[in-house]
Amino acid sequence: MKKRIKIICIFGLVSFILQTGVLLILNNKVFEGFADDNSGSAKNIADASKAEKQEELNKKEQADKRECNKVDISNNAKNISIARSNKYIAYVEDHKICYIDTKSNSRKTIDGVVAQYYKWTSDDNIIITAQNQNYRNRIDIYLYNVSENNLKILQQIKLKSSESKVEQIVCSPFKNIFFIKIKNDEVDKLYKLNIKDEIEPVETVTKNISSMAVIPHEDKIIYKSDAVSKFYITYCDTKLKFNTENQMVLLGVDEQDRIYVAEKDNEDDNITSIYYGRMNDAVDLWNKIAVNKKMSIDNIIVSDDAIYYVDKEKPAIVNLENNKETKFKGIVKGINKKEAFVINENKIERIKL
Repeated sequence: MKKRIKIICIFGLVSFILQTGVLLILNNKVFEGFADDNSGSAKNIADASKAEKQEELNKKEQADKRECNKVDISNNAKNISIARSNKYIAYVEDHKICYIDTKSNSRKTIDGVVAQYYKWTSDDNIIITAQNQNYRNRIDIYLYNVSENNLKILQQIKLKSSESKVEQIVCSPFKNIFFIKIKNDEVDKLYKLNIKDEIEPVETVTKNISSMAVIPHEDKIIYKSDAVSKFYITYCDTKLKFNTENQMVLLGVDEQDRIYVAEKDNEDDNITSIYYGRMNDAVDLWNKIAVNKKMSIDNIIVSDDAIYYVDKEKPAIVNLENNKETKFKGIVKGINKKEAFVINENKIERIKL
């Protein structure tokens, strides 16, 4: 009896093994193509659906990003200026200074001062502004703190004439040092406002300053008169003289202390060559940028680390050092930190360069 039960168990086990083996062979060999086709199709459909959803999300994210980079601005906005970190945009409207937070799109107006001249300082939260209210024989210099909404008078400059006015303020990008040019009876006078809020006159070679820019790490000013082709630098005897019969113009200075100047055609005022270098280098060793088309000085912008040409025909913003082009639509109002600010349909848009 036991022997019979043993035989039955052996036959049952063998039968189970054979049936299982046959089923595995059928599943893995005979029906392999059918199973993979079905599962592959399902997987492909799922992947395609996932890809479509991701593409839609990417498009929405890019659209939202573009919309976030756009800031509404008034039709009457004038003298638009961008803070050093691109966090704020300021402008003048109805003789008042207004500013916009580019992230929140919120805007405020500076009360208590008439906008005759203003400038962002090295501190993104500080605006320096000057006014000669009611044509008194002095100019009041104010600092406005954006984060604290606080306006304070910094200094007063006494004048010989009530007709005098501030024509330009240049600021060091690294220190609270300001140079102020005042037109006084057809004579340009330069003043320095230091970190101790002390005002002092700055001696200049010429009394007619057509253009000037600060050399950041030197705390000096490079300036020029239309009457001569030389460039002068304050607090030293350095003169920059180029061997040309054409007029030379100052374009600007970047944050690496590189000075950019241009040679201008005496007949049509278009730029023929651009040179850049540092104040202590001989001008013969300066780098030269070849100009292959007619360029107006008004379409050249020196930013914190490069020089650009706004080609309105294409239209494109061209980095003149590497010829990289960035398309845009509208009016370029400034370039800083490799971003361009362009006005288009009453909106200011930030474009990566």
